[in-house]
Amino acid sequence: METHNKNVYLPDTKRFENAYIHSLEDYDKLYSESILHSTEFWEQQARELLHWHHDFQMVSDCDFTEGLVSWFLGGKINASENCIDRHLKERGEQVAIIWEADEPGQEQRITYRELHREVSRLANVLRHNGIRKGDREGEVFACVADIGWITGHPA
Repeated sequence: METHNKNVYLPDTKRFENAYIHSLEDYDKLYSESILHSTEFWEQQARELLHWHHDFQMVSDCDFTEGLVSWFLGGKINASENCIDRHLKERGEQVAIIWEADEPGQEQRITYRELHREVSRLANVLRHNGIRKGDREGEVFACVADIGWITGHPA
């Protein structure tokens, strides 16, 4: 299955040594598998790459004509744990996010440890304002790297 343009300049292969996907061929194989055997592919990915507090019973239940899409039904994860906490011990000082501003040359590199600190501060602000475990809360943030204006503690 052809998924890319052949007029692509690839980075030096040394950059792929520690990557999850080591080559364009590996990517093509994964992509093809995700299309041809979607349910099995995503079940394997979810079980191998995420920590589940409660296992899911069904990978997906989708009706695109009705706009109804549900994934990993019955499952329960902690997004912060999966995205941040599990990396602190081995990768705490590694860059987790590279934020690019609208102006060229303006970027901010945020390590897993810094990200953990900021997420914890935001969680404390929410807790201080009455949000408790189990509450459903939605937040919309501008595309900024620093949430210090929310917590009152600019970085």
